[in-house]
Amino acid sequence: MPTVDIGIACSSVQYPQWWTELVSNLLQEQQRGISIEHFFAVTSALPDYSKNNTVLNRPEYEAKRRASLTDSNRGEIIECFLDGDSDWLWFIDDDTVPPMGALSHLLSLGRDFVAGLYFNPSPPYNPIAYIKRQDGLYNAFYGYAPGTLSQVDSVGMGCTLIHRSVFEKILDAYVLFQRATGSLVAVHKDDIYDTPGEYPFDMPNQYVEHGFLHTRLLELTKGEKDDEDNRAFPFYSMEYSRTEDHHFCEMCARVDVRPWLDTNLTCGHIKPKEMTKDIYVEEWYKIRQEFQA
Repeated sequence: MPTVDIGIACSSVQYPQWWTELVSNLLQEQQRGISIEHFFAVTSALPDYSKNNTVLNRPEYEAKRRASLTDSNRGEIIECFLDGDSDWLWFIDDDTVPPMGALSHLLSLGRDFVAGLYFNPSPPYNPIAYIKRQDGLYNAFYGYAPGTLSQVDSVGMGCTLIHRSVFEKILDAYVLFQRATGSLVAVHKDDIYDTPGEYPFDMPNQYVEHGFLHTRLLELTKGEKDDEDNRAFPFYSMEYSRTEDHHFCEMCARVDVRPWLDTNLTCGHIKPKEMTKDIYVEEWYKIRQEFQA
């Protein structure tokens, strides 16, 4: 019997009907024989469009609001998940509407990292799934083949099932460091190398040389963190003005894990009205016609 934890990064605005549908969905899954062990709902006060603005441009808010950002909350959920014994973590966003039977369907696919399909609620209504470009940026997975299971480079976490082994691989492959500012950063072991001599005492904590930012890092192990340090491992982090899901998917890629996207499983997306596949298809046809013209 598969054991699953449910992880929900909640916003400050809730839709009551969403919770009713979710509970009905999960009760049906339990009747199918899926053991739902824990339910983690952690508050996320900031929507996607304002996350990086707050972190990068409003430092006076950082200490107060930092733990309310979705990357921090997802990390808290994962830490609770890894402390338990469940095999799977099903991430759901509180504005995503998975269809009935979504969890059992995702489990049946036998993939360690697989997501359902949902769409941007604002024009151009793109799928929340991406292919990485040569320059490191991402293109949305436009023109996907309906009814397929496709491997992509990044997905959102609105309806995403992840096996415990994915997080364990990342923990084994990465070393945890702390920046001079106090924030945590995980560095892949292949990217760590020793430099001769000690760090010069008079060298600044960070500096720019030949167009590259150099930041002093202090290796930090779990055992070195004191009892009041409740910072979770940064599986999700808003680095380089991007949302946290790209960061996690890139960490996965470094341990040879890429997400799968099941286009059979489409979810609604409420912001503030429900975003459906039909709206995406209509917009996609418009884009194609403009391109062909």
